[in-house]
Amino acid sequence: MATNTTSELEKRRFENVERKVKAIWDQVCKDVFIDVCVEEKRIDPRFEELGRKIVQLCGGLPLAVVLLGGILASKYTLIEWKMVSKSFNLDQSRRVSEVLALSYHDLPFKLKQCFLYLANFPNDEEINVKKLYHLWVAEGIVSTSKGRADEETMMDVAERYLSELAQRCMVQVRVKNSSMTGRFKSCRLHNLTRELCLSKAEEENFLKVMDFRRGNVDPVLDLGFSALRKVFSSSWKVRRLAIYSDEVGTTLPFGPEKVEKVRSLLFFYGKSLSWLEPTIINFKDFKFLRVLSVEGICQKIELPKAIGKLILLRYLSLRYSDFMKLPSSMGNLGWLQTLDLRVNNMRLKIPDVLWKMEQLRHLYLPVLYVDTKYDMLRLDGLSNLETLINFNSSYCDVEVLLKLTNLRKLQATLFKKQLKNLVRVITQKNLLRCVSVELSPCSFSSEEELTLLNKVLGYHHLYKLYICGRIKKLPEDSHFSPSLTKLVLSDSVLVEDPMPTLEKLPRLTRLAFRREAFVGNEMVCSATGFPQLESLELHNLPCLELWRVDKGAFSSLVHLCIHGCYNLKMVPDGLEFIATLQELEIWSMPLSFTSRLRVVDGEGEDFNKVRHVPNIRIL
Repeated sequence: MATNTTSELEKRRFENVERKVKAIWDQVCKDVFIDVCVEEKRIDPRFEELGRKIVQLCGGLPLAVVLLGGILASKYTLIEWKMVSKSFNLDQSRRVSEVLALSYHDLPFKLKQCFLYLANFPNDEEINVKKLYHLWVAEGIVSTSKGRADEETMMDVAERYLSELAQRCMVQVRVKNSSMTGRFKSCRLHNLTRELCLSKAEEENFLKVMDFRRGNVDPVLDLGFSALRKVFSSSWKVRRLAIYSDEVGTTLPFGPEKVEKVRSLLFFYGKSLSWLEPTIINFKDFKFLRVLSVEGICQKIELPKAIGKLILLRYLSLRYSDFMKLPSSMGNLGWLQTLDLRVNNMRLKIPDVLWKMEQLRHLYLPVLYVDTKYDMLRLDGLSNLETLINFNSSYCDVEVLLKLTNLRKLQATLFKKQLKNLVRVITQKNLLRCVSVELSPCSFSSEEELTLLNKVLGYHHLYKLYICGRIKKLPEDSHFSPSLTKLVLSDSVLVEDPMPTLEKLPRLTRLAFRREAFVGNEMVCSATGFPQLESLELHNLPCLELWRVDKGAFSSLVHLCIHGCYNLKMVPDGLEFIATLQELEIWSMPLSFTSRLRVVDGEGEDFNKVRHVPNIRIL
């Protein structure tokens, strides 16, 4: 009679489990591969059969499977598939790197440049796609030469290029849930893909990355200071430079003769750098610079006059910085296409020279700004402008918007007296695709005022709206823009429950009520209401006593904040059925409300309604 030791039995169990897991994983890999590269039009079963053989060659490595799928997705004949299969037959240790190299070499030239440009960005960073598009255009990687459809902007072309990279699985993209302004929100590279991207970029002298961050252990980036001085030799061919740093007091080996040929200069760092002002700010040394990003400078300084000498500049970003004043010499930047002035929360002094930048296509103004000499900031010369963010009628004439005939995207803050001009802007025949409006302060009580409000609300390209002021009555849901994704109401003093109207808006993802936006005592949300809403905020609604949520409402809700609703007795029963809810924030609520949610001596009375929520904060 044979006997087995405990260790032998456990070993056999483990081997059985391992075989089952491997079988499941192999099937998953095959399914993913087929989904990626076998389209409906390829009904020939030989494609699927060959595809499954190629998956076996990948050895169950998911990145290899996805990348090969991306390659084959652009191949339309069986012969092409067989050629790819024959070129890929290596041992497992080399499979991923070989597939990565194969994926890169399979890219057309235009996509290779787009891909290599991603090496500028630090590892694991979520890359804002709008910024990326602006950089591609400024560098000439995306151009107007050919392959551009009618009414297609450069941003549209750039998005198409990113989409092609994503289809080839060379880049990971985050898709917007609901938007009229593009398909993607951000993108990033897989760690191994970035290693290839960076090595190819430096091998081909496409760009250079210098990493001065503490704890940097990346052998590709960690050059050491002596090596850096060799890099800055007269024979150095790199035209694009990305610098990472989080240390104060670093001294870079820059000199006028070393940097004059640099065309792109991007900074990525988390702290203020003391070397920035005496070196990089000496802009006159960078004679051929086309791209300059000095985001995140925490020193309160003025942008020097020498910036005006960078006459070839196409892209300039001062975002998240503490610059206090811009020089009038910026008027010399006649080729500038993108200007991002969204500095930190401080008032930026802007000279009245922006109107001279005739090639400007994307202007991001700061939230607070003031002209240094004149009452209003002129924008009437910007006939090529496509994007205008943080336009404020306090500093700019609203009628200038009528002259910006190429405008596609507008984010504006207006007073009620300018509402008629806004209606003129959105009702004239133009190219506007996306409008975001803040109306503050205002009041909509008379029939004329409500008529104007209805015209704004019904504008089909309105996607964000903030109203601060009294509204006699909300219009019916049919009068709202079907594109509206975000709505904030403040001081509206609505008497009737707004939920039966707002819950029918098909694309609404964010909704906030603030400072007595609603003064009734009961809110009701029906079973099919708010199908796309992801974030809901109830701030300072002192009259609200009862909030009812039927089962099935808020089927996409992720974040809920209740703040200062002092008479609200309890959270609604319907929260129990919102499986998507991830965050619940309770601020400044009475003890009688919060105690029902806390776990004390067992459970609070309402804890069962929110026990499934992973992140609950009660302050």
